[in-house]
Amino acid sequence: TGLQLIRSTEEFREWYENIERKLDEANEAKYRQMIYSLCQDKEKMIFMLHTVEDCVQKLEQIQIIRLSVLETTVRFKSECESLVSERKRFSELADALRKRLKYFEELETLSLKFSSGKDAISPTHPDFVRILHRLDECVAYASSSTGAVAEADGYLARFLELQRRAFTMIRDYTVGTLRATTNAII
Repeated sequence: TGLQLIRSTEEFREWYENIERKLDEANEAKYRQMIYSLCQDKEKMIFMLHTVEDCVQKLEQIQIIRLSVLETTVRFKSECESLVSERKRFSELADALRKRLKYFEELETLSLKFSSGKDAISPTHPDFVRILHRLDECVAYASSSTGAVAEADGYLARFLELQRRAFTMIRDYTVGTLRATTNAII
């Protein structure tokens, strides 16, 4: 009803109350809708907050694992560097030992050269002086290693025996040559 139909104060009051009630109902529905929407938004926010808290917790766990991996990597790198250094040191030690053992390993070869077998050489052989020089080096090394290298005394004795054989070969060759020359002259 419009204002034209109002004839009394009572009708005006009813009309006014009716409009106020309709306004209240319209506002109430609008506010109820806002409250409902806000409640849904609040639930979404709470869900998002829980999700973010879970993410933060997982990130903290990842950070702890990352630090552990970093520590392990640093330790592993350090151990690898230590192993490489130790390997290098052992390699150098092995080379030094090989160099030292080379003298002792030549005993067999020199024994064959100064024996009476098929590999023996005579004082006239072109390599005789070089082999005799190598024998002298082995004697010198073995004599300098006595007491410092196990069994160096035994090797020294064998090298000296080979040296005696070489000198005997030289003596025998010289004596034989002198006899042959003497017999050729006489």
